[in-house]
Amino acid sequence: MSVFYKKNIMVMLLSLILVCVTGCGQGNVERLEVNQEAVNVQTEINAQGTAGEQEDNEKQKPVDMQETADTQENASVAEETSTEAKENFDENISNYYEVAEGISAEEYENFKITADAADAQGYNQFDDFASVMSQDFTGTWYDPEMGEAIRITKEAAYVYIPFLDEYGDIPYEWELIDRSDRKLCPELAIYISGRGAGPLAYYVGGFRKDYFWCNSQMQIFYRQ
Repeated sequence: MSVFYKKNIMVMLLSLILVCVTGCGQGNVERLEVNQEAVNVQTEINAQGTAGEQEDNEKQKPVDMQETADTQENASVAEETSTEAKENFDENISNYYEVAEGISAEEYENFKITADAADAQGYNQFDDFASVMSQDFTGTWYDPEMGEAIRITKEAAYVYIPFLDEYGDIPYEWELIDRSDRKLCPELAIYISGRGAGPLAYYVGGFRKDYFWCNSQMQIFYRQ
């Protein structure tokens, strides 16, 4: 083969190689450009997502602040309600002890006859025993003849009887005893010496709104 042909063949081979290299390089460049565009798009998407999250967070902040404010307000209301309930409870307890306290010396000195006890005259009249048992004995009662005063509450009885050294400051147990099975009138029993000893007893023959009487003991107690 001549040198001329060899040179031509070499030139052709070099041209083919150059075309291939150029084509491959262009493809790589295009791939690089595509990859770069994808990266740019992803970056833009990420940036938009971050901005969206920031915007959502900004929108959420007022909601969170409102929820916090509502929670604090509810807690404040609950605390105020609790305080008011406690104050009402304390007031009720105070009123209870004010009503249920014993008999003072000043009170005792001002006790008096408050009704015309016509039905008790002669101490020979008995009410129906069941009727007496159904009456409400709570209140303050005073017998001016014997100088005896008693205050009865649902929880306790107080006795102001100077000749027994009782001055209305000690709460005692009490009860109204039905003795009708023995054909006897009801007994108002106040346990000033405890349940194990005999009570201070009043045998109630009859009861009216403003007084009650004891026939066998010849006493009339007036409501104060």
